Amino acid sequence: MLGPTRTLGARRAMLPLGSCTHRIWPSLAKVQRFRRPVTASSIIPTALGRRRAGSMPPQAAASQAAEGEHKHTNRLAKEQSPYLLQHAHNPVDWYPWGEEAFEAARRDGKPIFLSVGYATCHWCHVMEHESFESDETAAIMNKAFINIKVDREERPDVDRVYMTFVQATTGHGGWPMSVWLTPDLKPFYGGTYYPGKDQYGMPSFNTVLRRIAQLWTTKRKDLEEQASTVMEQLEDFTSSPPQSPTAAAAAPDKRRLLSAVSGCAKALSKGFDSKLGGFGGPPKFPRPSEINLLLKAAEEQDVSEQGVPSASLLLGMSLFSLQKMAAGGMYDQIGGGFHRYSVDEHWHVPHFEKMLYDNPELALTYLDAFRLTLAEQRRIGSGSITPAAAAAADAGAAGSGSSKRAKLEDDKTLKDPRVYATVVRGILDYLRRDMTHPEGGIYSAEDADSLDTSTGKKSEGAFYVWTADEINKVLGTERATLFSEVYGVKSEGNCTLSPRSDPHNEFNGKNVLMQFKSLSAAVSAAAPDMPLERAEVLLGSCRHELWGRRAKRPRPALDDKIVTAWNGQAMSAFALASRILPAEQPPPKPCFPVDACTPDTYMTAAVKMAEFARHNLWDASTGRLRRAFCKAPSAVEGRGLGLRAPCRGETNC
Repeated sequence: MLGPTRTLGARRAMLPLGSCTHRIWPSLAKVQRFRRPVTASSIIPTALGRRRAGSMPPQAAASQAAEGEHKHTNRLAKEQSPYLLQHAHNPVDWYPWGEEAFEAARRDGKPIFLSVGYATCHWCHVMEHESFESDETAAIMNKAFINIKVDREERPDVDRVYMTFVQATTGHGGWPMSVWLTPDLKPFYGGTYYPGKDQYGMPSFNTVLRRIAQLWTTKRKDLEEQASTVMEQLEDFTSSPPQSPTAAAAAPDKRRLLSAVSGCAKALSKGFDSKLGGFGGPPKFPRPSEINLLLKAAEEQDVSEQGVPSASLLLGMSLFSLQKMAAGGMYDQIGGGFHRYSVDEHWHVPHFEKMLYDNPELALTYLDAFRLTLAEQRRIGSGSITPAAAAAADAGAAGSGSSKRAKLEDDKTLKDPRVYATVVRGILDYLRRDMTHPEGGIYSAEDADSLDTSTGKKSEGAFYVWTADEINKVLGTERATLFSEVYGVKSEGNCTLSPRSDPHNEFNGKNVLMQFKSLSAAVSAAAPDMPLERAEVLLGSCRHELWGRRAKRPRPALDDKIVTAWNGQAMSAFALASRILPAEQPPPKPCFPVDACTPDTYMTAAVKMAEFARHNLWDASTGRLRRAFCKAPSAVEGRGLGLRAPCRGETNC
């Protein structure tokens, strides 16, 4: 999730690492209770599509040319995945996923250690630093195991099957994923991150390695039998028979489907955070699919029926959550785009990684919010339903003791379509500005760690956080006063809203920008004579200047892999924005990070993505899209429809 040399131990206990079980034997009862629509036999033992022979990609050639500069170089130096290349100079004798590794395990009679992660995964980097860069750990791994590295973004099929196993046997999941397999690829033990030494109630990685190596030597037959049993049960519970013609004919009609959506919406609403937005407690992920469902449930209810109050409430929950997310530090207030998630309940201090697979989905959700609020605005304006009538109906449905819900339904600030259009533009303009390949494809992710020039070390959020002095120097006292009033900038730092925000005091004296006050409230406090329109323009210029200053800092690492499926999602978002945003009236003015380009610009970007896919990802010889592109097309085929514009992209192709 983050960069290579993150301060060890920081916020470790606060993150959803997917802590692993410490027992060497997985619980089959948990396997039986776990269901997931993936077929294990589609991967084991067929090895998930062997790598095609081909020329060495440019990255690998460059890496090979520089081998003399490194103490160690392993087989990953010949790969093109940014994640695998990060591990090319570990002392661990890594193999990529493929027949060479499987044959070595069968020939030597060794178990396989499978490590799965991705290039911008912070805890992957921590485990590399603590364990895979260690000569002592590498000696244990190389002697006792055949070690395989997999980029989950390149091989989601491999990741999906073994994550099913880890979640089934531990109740958790996450990356890095660590799984031990028999030579025929059947898992017998797994977890996620293991620390470099015994701590946090977890065994060290070396402890686990030694224990598994010992058991493989003394109880290999038992482990292999149990692995076979586990795989049988996983296959039993994760596969579903093909739908028969009779079942297809009996598919639920629209009314039944909407009833199911309504039921899900009611269940979600029980976990709604009426104070801070979102559903459930920290850490808070944006989870756009849940908000999409609520918006759909609200939209599909007929305004003439008694369900109108319920629809209004569901819409209010969705809009309130969307506004809180966009006002928080999880949204990059300076450059646009969303970070991965918030570690606290306030949407304030984020995990600073930025992912492509999050941002297009969120843009589509905010587009839906724009469309629905615009439709309601027009409906109220046309007199088809008056605010008074809606409020009266809502009050009747809400009953007594529901003032918070009534406030949600009546809050006019939630119904302003421009708020949601601005966020859509902020996301898409960020992707165009910072994440686009010269030929049109969109890169995968930006890391969270970067070099902190004040310490000479990499740390999380260094690129994004500010001291009050820095802001004063860039903006000058007068403008900094208003800016700080809006974004909660303090000389002592502002990461104190929750004990979860900064449990290890990493951000003392630092500020994560968040809209602590509305513009009108900030103007009243800091510049009461300033017109709001002028204040809005001034804030935009402040953000632009701070963006320029920030650009001079060392940037987080860029995962420049272009994943077909995620580009399908991005294509959808750009294409739909070009169709929906012309309804913005009056057209927006530039206010950084929003460029206020014409909606046609987004369609142009979508077309360039499609052209990039056609030229670089389409394999005419097989009639299939490749999974990804990184300096050259991936050797891995996509598994599914990677691009479906203007429909949403498939995330698991």
